Amino acid sequence: MQLRPDSWSITTAGNTPVRCVDVNVGIGGPSREGKIVLKSVPAPLEYHDVCERLRAAGPTILLKELAVPDTQRPDALLILPEEYQLTVRESPSKFIPCIGGSINLDEPLIHFYNTVFLAAVQPPDSDAGDASGHREEISETTIEPDGCSVNVGGVEINFRRTVRVPDNAKTHALPPDMGAFTVYNSADYLSRLPLQIVEKGGAFIAMYQREAMWINFTNSRSLANDYAVKVSVGSINALTGRPQDEPTQKQDYLAVKNAGGQQWLDGISMAPGLVKQFVAMPLGQGYTVEGQITGKEAVGGLQIDIFPAFLRTVEFHNGTVNLNLYKTPRELGIALGAKLRMSDKRDKNLKWRILGINQPIEHVSAPVIDMIVYPNYQFGGMVKVRIGARQLRTAPFPEQNDVGALRAQLRDAVSGSRISVAQRWNMLKFNGKRLEDGKRLSDYNILPGSILTLPLQVAMRPRPLQFSAATTSASPQLFVGSVSGNFGVTPGGLPDQPATTMFSAPAPQSIAATTLGASKSLSTEPSGWTPRSRAQVQQQAAQLQMHAAQAVSGLAAGGTIAQKIVRDTLPPIAYDLSRGVRLHVAILNAPQFPLITGLLVPASPVSSQTYLAMNLPWFELWEEHVPVAGNALPGSGNLLGDVESVAEMDRERKTSGDGRAQRECGYCAYEMATVVLTPCGHAFCDGCLAGVSAHVCPACRGAVVGRVQVAAAMPVAGNEEWTGVQAGSNDPRIMHLKQYAGTGRVGSFRCVGDGVSALYA
Repeated sequence: MQLRPDSWSITTAGNTPVRCVDVNVGIGGPSREGKIVLKSVPAPLEYHDVCERLRAAGPTILLKELAVPDTQRPDALLILPEEYQLTVRESPSKFIPCIGGSINLDEPLIHFYNTVFLAAVQPPDSDAGDASGHREEISETTIEPDGCSVNVGGVEINFRRTVRVPDNAKTHALPPDMGAFTVYNSADYLSRLPLQIVEKGGAFIAMYQREAMWINFTNSRSLANDYAVKVSVGSINALTGRPQDEPTQKQDYLAVKNAGGQQWLDGISMAPGLVKQFVAMPLGQGYTVEGQITGKEAVGGLQIDIFPAFLRTVEFHNGTVNLNLYKTPRELGIALGAKLRMSDKRDKNLKWRILGINQPIEHVSAPVIDMIVYPNYQFGGMVKVRIGARQLRTAPFPEQNDVGALRAQLRDAVSGSRISVAQRWNMLKFNGKRLEDGKRLSDYNILPGSILTLPLQVAMRPRPLQFSAATTSASPQLFVGSVSGNFGVTPGGLPDQPATTMFSAPAPQSIAATTLGASKSLSTEPSGWTPRSRAQVQQQAAQLQMHAAQAVSGLAAGGTIAQKIVRDTLPPIAYDLSRGVRLHVAILNAPQFPLITGLLVPASPVSSQTYLAMNLPWFELWEEHVPVAGNALPGSGNLLGDVESVAEMDRERKTSGDGRAQRECGYCAYEMATVVLTPCGHAFCDGCLAGVSAHVCPACRGAVVGRVQVAAAMPVAGNEEWTGVQAGSNDPRIMHLKQYAGTGRVGSFRCVGDGVSALYA
């Protein structure tokens, strides 16, 4: 390709500037000699204009003679993929279509391509903001039709139930998946939610106190890109223990990719290869990670920020050297004034771009265009492949001027037949030449109607049976336990009337208190309405906000699980921070859930004994080959290693006589309370209430109106028996996914549905 000098001119038609390009024309194919150079051709290129310029240039090849005397034209003009010359300068980077550009000495190549070049050649992004242009104020995500997954900037995320691993000094294998939490849109319940949730928007899920969860980033659909995912618990980064807006020098994000990335996260990263399990605890009691690190619990829930990787559909060359996209010219040792060559590898540029009677105009942006003229061209033609000596298969001509695209077209044509072909498509030939990946079809003069050969032995056999995805059932969701009592809903589970506003109006009289240790119902309206004073209204509002605070949970630390934070193979500079998408996920205490939504309270959580009784497996990943991130290495400044688990805090509070310790069962001496009886407020564990009359409290013998499940099962601190599987053991319940060893893929078992700081690694 001939490169134009740095001084450009713009032709002017009247008062309208017209950008012009030079066109290098080859006749009949890439190997023909005697190219014609057409100077200052107006852009966009127009078929009849180029034909007229070719005729005036007097080419020595025979063009088709038309019915009109003295007019000749070729059948087709093929525009080859465009390349660009850039000059290295100290001034800011710039690019002007059809003229050229320059790159700053300290501009990373990947940034120039995405923020300078693509911004100049692509139309403005129609999704840059909403109707009011409020992109900065509102970050939009989508709850998927299943009601359990949220699409956040291209990553489908769901929050999964699981058993709470034993909260002791051992390291445990990954526990089984027990189904997804339903995700609710906060916008549907704005008048009933606590103000601290409304102020952040987003979505919410319902969890019991001490219930465990994990975050799943895998699904059945392939990701369109690579992503950096920051997870904050409350206002704390879940990988570093630092405030979410505080820069660090270690990897503070998850690398979520189609292959080799993070598939899920079970807890806060406390040490290399270890996490402490996510466990829900109400705010205001000091158990949460946020509370332990900052001394206050003002946020709660989760914040997820997702940043897509910059497009990497580009190559930069300095002479014959292919340059690192993530380096600057200075870092690459390139001097001022040097010329770099940039090749745009987007599908649009690699497309088989034909100028002809039916496609008379084509837009271009490079200052120099390479073109091939075909006097004879078979429009709408197919491409064929001869397999062996007898079989001939036909496929549509590919849309891209690329050998890889042609292989894919032919492979699809063969796979749809009764022919089984060995996977040796690297032997594909045309005119005796073997096709190489990375080459263009025009390099081999392959046109519609061409016949290629695949000299392979073939075996005839029937096609294998095809199984529809609909025949495969998803993993069942397990729900164990029930909740008794009147929660303002009909027996069928649907609200018998619109849910009463919880935090902006009094609760209905039929709904009893549901917080642990409560002995009185919420304020209710009397049967006969009477005016209230301003002081009474303010007092009631304060009371309702107190209950609102009790309705919100954060994430505390549970037992230790063996899980790696995968080290990213891309540098942080590879991600586009300007296109970040944010999702706030609040956590509601399950007992308050029916008061807010009018729906049935979620199923009560299960214990690890339930898992073992059902013979459900625990899992250990075969991930010795997976590189671990440096976010929790000694000296990294990670604060999460000092976060205490729920059991450790209970043990300390019980010893010191701290009244904030969780309540133990009112009968036995080794289980924490899980159920509160109303209206007396006595609390017991599930086991002690089994077989006891549902109408009489075993402690005070008072009448029981309802039983409210408030927490997940948990032994008293120090009394936890071993019911799980320790990581690294030879327990037969552990599934060693050895078939993934050496493949570069992480073993997967949970694929049921198959303002933060800058990124640091």
